[in-house]
Amino acid sequence: MPRILSLIPSSTEIVCALGFENQLIGRSHECDFPSSVQKLSSCTAPKFKVEEALLEIIPALKSKGIANSNMEFTSTWKKITSANILKESKDSSVEWLHQLIRDYFLGAEIAAICFTEGKKSIEGKRNSIAFGARWDMANTIALDILGDTQEGIDFLWRLIDSDIESNGNFAVSAFEGQTLNLKKSLSYSIVKAVITNGDYETIELKTLVTLLPFKEVADSIDENFYNALDNSMLPCLMESIALMVIEHKQNLYAVDNNYSYQNPFLSEALLNGKRQAVKRCEEVLGRYLRSSHDIASFYAAKGLWELDRTASAIRFRELSNSKDEEVRSMVRDLVDEWGIE
Repeated sequence: MPRILSLIPSSTEIVCALGFENQLIGRSHECDFPSSVQKLSSCTAPKFKVEEALLEIIPALKSKGIANSNMEFTSTWKKITSANILKESKDSSVEWLHQLIRDYFLGAEIAAICFTEGKKSIEGKRNSIAFGARWDMANTIALDILGDTQEGIDFLWRLIDSDIESNGNFAVSAFEGQTLNLKKSLSYSIVKAVITNGDYETIELKTLVTLLPFKEVADSIDENFYNALDNSMLPCLMESIALMVIEHKQNLYAVDNNYSYQNPFLSEALLNGKRQAVKRCEEVLGRYLRSSHDIASFYAAKGLWELDRTASAIRFRELSNSKDEEVRSMVRDLVDEWGIE
């Protein structure tokens, strides 16, 4: 079914009058008729809103010594609005603000592409959207606009795929910049979809916990355990929880030089996020260490090795006598690989 993004009030009314309201996925801030369209996401903002925000931002930045104390609103506003926002600003006094407005413009454009053309278009434009540090904030804004819709989930996966190909951090940067509620809802929706689709090789779950080491992701995996009613996905969930600990715990207290963000505070924020995620994972693993499901218990012991080697070693010895040959083989292989005595 075609999807429609209408940014003109009269067009919105015509679309609804023709019986296509159910195909609308976005509107402008001015579209308010029929009243039912107001539940749709607004993809534009009135000029005075931007001006109001600028009026608040400039004094705050002045007080922190970030903006020039001589910066004046009227002249700054004219400099920005009189220029082509897609071009680099030559005026150093407004360059940073010009970049911010351009990021919002690009973010809205990315979101519009996702809404109107779907995942196929994003795949075709992936390189131009995801590569290059200048896109970090635009990607963050686009994900915020898309929210936890299917388009938002697809876009986040595209950023993750791009990170794998380019060894980048676009998904982390975009996800970190979201509100707590959106991070929770996005994580839950992604994990639930993976479980529903039956990711028995844990490819997507492993990718998720490796590239998005956030507490919200760990919470979502834990909360989705009840969706694995036949226990077939339980080992996969436990393996992914253990992997998040194994992958990220060792780097928690070292300076992570692999991340280079434009935002100087984001790297430390990411490290704090990793600490919270690892702690949450260890809590989950602790609950399943003595589980009657031997494979789930094996991954719990594996993930808790650095936290409590004694408890893990005891569990490994017990599991080495499991009735399940697969479990006994997993224990033998791990003992050999890690040199556990």
